[in-house]
Amino acid sequence: MDTLRTLRPQAPPAPRACPRCGCRLARDNTDSHCSPCRFALTLEEHRELLLDDEATPEYKAAFESGGVVELARVADCSVADAISLAIRSGLVPRRWRSSEDKLRALVDLEGIRHVEVAVRLGVSRWTVATWRDELGLQAKRKRRPNRSAS
Repeated sequence: MDTLRTLRPQAPPAPRACPRCGCRLARDNTDSHCSPCRFALTLEEHRELLLDDEATPEYKAAFESGGVVELARVADCSVADAISLAIRSGLVPRRWRSSEDKLRALVDLEGIRHVEVAVRLGVSRWTVATWRDELGLQAKRKRRPNRSAS
């Protein structure tokens, strides 16, 4: 009988709050901050990696005129580094950030067919074609004349 008294359930711990915004933290959150605040703090810590707004118009014009190859020329960096620059400056869709390594590898696979590149990178050939087109990494092909029009 004495053992039952010692095994009584304890009260749950008091809810913790994020020190930055004051929101209540989930029980399984092992961090001291909530996810949005942790993300904001991470951005503040790495602010030097982000671009300043003054350089963006020049980079945007270069990217629109010649893709990452022209951006690399203007920024005086490699084409692979220009892909990272395009991602950080918002010149390509934000969702491409998670594929940055594959996009940088795409530069080294210039001249290889979409299907072969897709197998090497683990994506579809349509994704490779889209990336190459959006980044300006492939020459625009001339359309074949319609054979039935003769």
